[in-house]
Amino acid sequence: MDRRFSRPILLRAVLTAAIGGIAIGFGGAPYEAYAIAWLGPAAIVLALRGLADAGDHHGLRRAALVGLAAGIGSNATTCAWVVDLLTTYAYLPAPLAWLVASLLFLAQSLPFVLGAMLAFGAHRMARDLVGARAPTIEIAHPIATVIAASAAPMIFPWRIGNSQTGLLALAQIAEIGGLPLLDLVLGVASTLALCAVLPGRSVRARLSLAVAACACLGLPALWGAHRLEEVRAERDAAPSITVGLVQHDFDIPDRMDMSQWESQLGVTFTLSHALEREGVDVLLWPESSFPWGLDRDRLGLGADPRAYPVEMGLREQRFGVPIVLGAMTRDSTDVYNTVLAIDDTRVLGVVDKTRLMPFSERIPAWEWLPFLHPFLRPGLSLGPREGGTIDVAGQRLGILNCYEDLMADHVWRVTQHGPTVLSNHTNDAWFGRTRAPGLHHFLARMRAIETRRDLVRTVNTGVSGVIASSGETIVETEVFERTTLRVRVHALEGRTWWVRVGDVTSAAAWGMCLALLLRWARRRMFGDRDPRAS
Repeated sequence: MDRRFSRPILLRAVLTAAIGGIAIGFGGAPYEAYAIAWLGPAAIVLALRGLADAGDHHGLRRAALVGLAAGIGSNATTCAWVVDLLTTYAYLPAPLAWLVASLLFLAQSLPFVLGAMLAFGAHRMARDLVGARAPTIEIAHPIATVIAASAAPMIFPWRIGNSQTGLLALAQIAEIGGLPLLDLVLGVASTLALCAVLPGRSVRARLSLAVAACACLGLPALWGAHRLEEVRAERDAAPSITVGLVQHDFDIPDRMDMSQWESQLGVTFTLSHALEREGVDVLLWPESSFPWGLDRDRLGLGADPRAYPVEMGLREQRFGVPIVLGAMTRDSTDVYNTVLAIDDTRVLGVVDKTRLMPFSERIPAWEWLPFLHPFLRPGLSLGPREGGTIDVAGQRLGILNCYEDLMADHVWRVTQHGPTVLSNHTNDAWFGRTRAPGLHHFLARMRAIETRRDLVRTVNTGVSGVIASSGETIVETEVFERTTLRVRVHALEGRTWWVRVGDVTSAAAWGMCLALLLRWARRRMFGDRDPRAS
């Protein structure tokens, strides 16, 4: 291809993909423009289609650029708050903060890059097999997106399916296949709509594609609207408990001042006693709400929490209900981020965090970086993988520590142990007065739909609240306000299809990809021609 001709094509493709990524980003909080997000997959496919139609011999590399543009556009829209975070807590000047944030956006773009490359590669393999032009990129990209999202790690997991939390009727299909199924449905509908408006097809074909696109969104939404009423009725009929959420609102500089710890714990006690007088079955405190580190040797089940030193304030307190709280715990060598439940006389349960935040809690790939060991500590230690539940107030709480409520695979593991309520304990003060706490709450809503469990979130500086098993927010707090919530949550049983079988959508997408690869490899190695190619 002539180089002078390829540059405008590449530039147009990159700009189109960036617009698609931005459209996907607008589906998240605070915009929640779920309909705009529908345009994203079509724009990315249109960009890849332009490269394919031009016969670009460097297509895979340029497809990667298209995916990168889409990823940066999406992440810069949803995670622009990272710049404020870096200037406030890392004390970086604005230009350097933007540079570091750009590196994060690059890393977060990996699923978009991988998806674009897989789609373009599938197009080339299909062209070799059938020997004719076909809408293979339009077919391949939704499937490739599901594969890429399952294979590429993200610190802040953002997928197009998340955008549909604002459209509850469509989001209900997450109980069947989780976020991957939503990703697939949206991708297929968007690319079908694109095929309906592209030139080169008859009016009848365009109409058929438009009807198929509408059906791809409409039928799941109609089913979801019906299912939504069923879920609400099931929730209303389920037994309930009254929880008291404490949002004590301590900013990071205050939390790091040890001289204030005793007074801060006093504030937490005061708020908790007020809730107890109102009548609650259990008190929930945020992540790391107990300021002193606790000795793990004294945290065995049944241990007496009053055995801790008197200056920690536990001995003088008398609560008539259990407390589920976050604390740092330590043994002779390691430190853990822990949630534990206590009543007035004994420890009821202990759950350690197993999904640590990269860099802030643990250095990634620490085991493979031995040259750093003499100079740095790895950070916090991973807790045991099994369990993750605590029995308290007659119910089994599925404990999600910090941003574990964003990790669908982690929540799936917790639900295998039969929780009746999900309980998230978080400290989002690190994100300051940015959009991140609202985005965290928005993304967590999908976990309630996937598992059909009420999700309780108690957050140091907010957003705290309760998300119903339907994905609806029952109540929520403002950020950076000292407050409490007394609310009833319903204890639900039963298992959704997603909880029973896991992520079959991604597995099916991987199977289709491998089948195409094996058929293409057989053709290349043995010259096994497809009869339809002649």
